[in-house]
Amino acid sequence: MEWHIAVLNLVAKVRGEPYRVHVLRLFSESDMPFSLDRERCSYLYLNGVIDYRENPENSDESRPVCRFSNSLVQERLYNALAGDLVGERLPVRAVDSHDGLEDSTPPRAWTWRACYRYRAYLKRMEVDGMRVETVAIGWA
Repeated sequence: MEWHIAVLNLVAKVRGEPYRVHVLRLFSESDMPFSLDRERCSYLYLNGVIDYRENPENSDESRPVCRFSNSLVQERLYNALAGDLVGERLPVRAVDSHDGLEDSTPPRAWTWRACYRYRAYLKRMEVDGMRVETVAIGWA
């Protein structure tokens, strides 16, 4: 991947508040309304970060929604912002790499085994320094 000064400029602009929050939401929400009257939308649109499309999930409504301007911009922003959020830490695996999952195929009692693995995953996240709020499952 060749770095281009324009893409680096976009990353720098998006890292500033309040644009960073808007772009992060765009990665997880497909129905964010687009309006040039909104300062965040107009700034990101004029700088080539976002574009708009008619809402594809609800054809009855004709209101436009925010989309990334292209896949290169989306990929570069994802990589840049993911690094900002996670830092240099390696991701915590959801399942231990030595777990073969042999005991978790139905019709065996796989539900409690899945809960056990999930609790182990939460413990690994806490050890890695991530904030975790646990839910009581009802067994120890």
